[in-house]
Amino acid sequence: TERVTVDRCIASGPCYIYHLALASNSSGAATADIYNGVSDKGNVKIDMTCIDDYYAQHDYWPPMYFDRGIYVDVGSNVKSVIVRYHGHKP
Repeated sequence: TERVTVDRCIASGPCYIYHLALASNSSGAATADIYNGVSDKGNVKIDMTCIDDYYAQHDYWPPMYFDRGIYVDVGSNVKSVIVRYHGHKP
């Protein structure tokens, strides 16, 4: 589980995301993009939004596979993004 407040890579290898939560501040709607890769040069697999001063969450079952790692791009008005994931062993 990772709590993300700034753009960063949280996994550099294959893994599965099974839960995401996005919390916004009181300034406006929040956005975050989750990339398949170690930077924002990968493909956006998930884009999340939520209304101001609230949160949005989503469970993935089966978990969503990321074959090149996970990069979180924190957009505007984000308090935090919670990513629950586990690694993949071939």
